[in-house]
Amino acid sequence: LLIWIGSHVSERAAVEGFHSIAGTLASCGVALGTVLATRRFVAREADSTGARHLDATTVWLAPLLVLVLAGIVLGAFAGRGLDALHPLRPALVLGAVWLLRRRLPALRPGRPLTALACGVAGWLVWIALLRLTDGRPSAVAAQEEWAALPAAWAGLWLIARMASTVLAAPLAEELAFRGYLLRRLVEADFERVSYARLAPFALIASSVLFGLSHSPTVPAAACGALFALAQLRGRSVGDAVLAHAVTNALLIVQALVTGAWSVWL
Repeated sequence: LLIWIGSHVSERAAVEGFHSIAGTLASCGVALGTVLATRRFVAREADSTGARHLDATTVWLAPLLVLVLAGIVLGAFAGRGLDALHPLRPALVLGAVWLLRRRLPALRPGRPLTALACGVAGWLVWIALLRLTDGRPSAVAAQEEWAALPAAWAGLWLIARMASTVLAAPLAEELAFRGYLLRRLVEADFERVSYARLAPFALIASSVLFGLSHSPTVPAAACGALFALAQLRGRSVGDAVLAHAVTNALLIVQALVTGAWSVWL
């Protein structure tokens, strides 16, 4: 498959992208295949009419799984440079959220000003900790490739990348880490747990896991705790989404103004 991709699709994708991600794709395939193979041995949730439907865990985690899968598959053809297929990522994630909208909660923030403050604090914490852990923000190689794109495609890529950062990622990640995991660590039937319930272990564990799923880890974990605080104060996962979106938006503005895209990409 590698030889065929390198010969007929893209040599760069074969050498830089697919080769390094092939193991991840195979591992995910085995894991998902195992889950699908064993689902028929597990009782599924059914309504009063006996019709089967998606369980709550699947609903809350599906947007994040779509985001991760899109990143793996599309990233396999990007290599270590600019991901030219990135515009597909936010479309897929927002499409998943739209399809599940009837099962997901209302995302209206309860305390938008508090969420905004947590978002700004997240941006300040990210920059401060980034300087301590990884050094000063800097330009990245992808900027040169982006500048070399045709104007129309460069504009589309930039808009899609911003949509992914400000809309798709906050939605998918907050539904999973704050809406689901923060409450699931309190009680198995997580949908019965109030958004305002503070459980120190759940707050710390969900924030650490959020940090481990990002790079750099420490700033991300600190931001995760702030997003959780926004949800606890506003009693809505919408507050966490808003705080996350504000943090990401400020990082984008800083990257575009200063040219140090490492704080964003």
